[in-house]
Amino acid sequence: MGKLDLSALKDQYQNGTIDMITVAGVDMQGKLFGKKVPVRYFLDDAVHGIHT
Repeated sequence: MGKLDLSALKDQYQNGTIDMITVAGVDMQGKLFGKKVPVRYFLDDAVHGIHT
């Protein structure tokens, strides 16, 4: 799917296209780490920062 800006994420959430997102980073060895969070939580609480 690729990157979405915040307004596109809101639109796709309201249309029912997306209900979960993956928040991820890379550790010192280059391995991915992260978690899946509901879009509603991300838009309400985590948009300004989230711990993975």
